[in-house]
Amino acid sequence: MIKKFDDIIACRFLFFIISFYIGFWTIRIPTIKDQLSTDYMGISYTFITFAIGSIITMLFASNIIKKLSSKKTVMYAGVTQGFLWLVIPFITELYFFMFFAFIFGCCYGIYEVAINLQASQIEKREGRSMMSGFHAFFSLGILAGSFITSFFLEWQISFFINILIYVIVMLPLSFIFANFLDNDETVSENNKSNIFFMWPLILFFFGNIINDRRFNRGRGRCLGSPLYA
Repeated sequence: MIKKFDDIIACRFLFFIISFYIGFWTIRIPTIKDQLSTDYMGISYTFITFAIGSIITMLFASNIIKKLSSKKTVMYAGVTQGFLWLVIPFITELYFFMFFAFIFGCCYGIYEVAINLQASQIEKREGRSMMSGFHAFFSLGILAGSFITSFFLEWQISFFINILIYVIVMLPLSFIFANFLDNDETVSENNKSNIFFMWPLILFFFGNIINDRRFNRGRGRCLGSPLYA
């Protein structure tokens, strides 16, 4: 009973930790923009590279998790993200930052798949609906990360010190809580075709369609052609 209680709590807080970084990032976007001497268009490029990295790892998540297990995947991805944050305050070039955003996206994508797999297995084991509770901690993490970071900004604490404090607290917790997770069952081959692993491709496909339509309409207006009206 204690073990079951431990991995449920651990899974909830692992959702919290990953989303806490998201809340921190959103509040610090103006800081990063100034650090890179770019505009919000430049920041959008980092979002794109982050998304690409996330999509790529999600597509190969089934194979990665089968080799490592979701427990080790969550642990490695969570700890890696913590160490990566320590480099961020020293990056001043946009393209270099985009590279790190891509690596962050890779870690985030595989982390999300692995922790949701853990949550799904816990839900199946307990025989009751628990996913909404796990995702509530995800939402709480975003709120806490953005709220606490707002105070750091108000107190004019430097970006590096802000990150250092968070990493000192969150990185060990990521490792500790991941150790409480159960070793998952082997991921079946059927999971490769599951919508959970295919949705990034679907979104990417529809995104391309939307962008193509916008491009054609814009070109039509420039040419005065009714074809693209």
